[in-house]
Amino acid sequence: MDANYSTYAQAAAFIGAAIAMGVGSIGPAIGQGMIGKAACEAVGKSPETGSKMRMMMLIAMGLVETSAIYAFVVAMMLILYNLPSPDHKEKNSEATHTSHVVTERTK
Repeated sequence: MDANYSTYAQAAAFIGAAIAMGVGSIGPAIGQGMIGKAACEAVGKSPETGSKMRMMMLIAMGLVETSAIYAFVVAMMLILYNLPSPDHKEKNSEATHTSHVVTERTK
């Protein structure tokens, strides 16, 4: 096998980011739907309060959306902090090249 533990850690981080976004978006989606439903019902019952309801609905949706934004931030941190650095491949290729040179000299 050619894979090492850092490859497995990167794969786990990417899967974790996908799960974080999936699960972290379900709650806000349901919450925003419930807020929109309640606002539509309130405006339907008393149309004169439409502007107040709209403002309260937008504030409530902004508050609900913050948990999805936090899930997005966590997912981006998992992805970006587990990417290999550009010099990572150079170091590995230099180490491989050096080991080949050492084994050739000893033969």
